[in-house]
Amino acid sequence: MKKVIRLTESDLMRIVKRVLNEQFNGEIQKPESKSTEQDLDRDYNKSSDDELRTRFESYKNKMDGFLDELKSSGSEIDGTRFLKQVRNQTDQIYWELDEKSEKPLTSFSQLQLGLLKHFRHKLKEQ
Repeated sequence: MKKVIRLTESDLMRIVKRVLNEQFNGEIQKPESKSTEQDLDRDYNKSSDDELRTRFESYKNKMDGFLDELKSSGSEIDGTRFLKQVRNQTDQIYWELDEKSEKPLTSFSQLQLGLLKHFRHKLKEQ
C-alpha cells in the first residue's frame, strides 16, 4: 500500500534547507530526537507564513508585469483602482491560507503594506 504525501512549496524548501544545513555542518540529527509541541507549533506557523510570503511574491511579480504592460501601452492608469485590486487580491490570498492554518498568520499585515507601498511608488513613476 502506497501512501501519498503532499508537500507545500514552503515545506519542501524547509526540508531542503535542513538537509543542506545538516550536510554543511556535517551533523545529522538523530530521528529519535523529539521536538516539543511548542517547536512544532512554531514550525507549522512559520510554514504558513512562508507560504504567504511565497504567494505574495508571486502575485507581486505578476502585477509588476501587468503594470509595466499598462504603462508601455500608454493607457491611463487609475491608481486607486489598481491599489484596490492589489488589496482585494492579497486579502483573498490571506483568507485561503487562513482557512488551512490552525494558527494566525502573523506576517500578513506587514506583507500587504509592503506590497501596497511598492505599487504606490511604482504608480508615481508614471
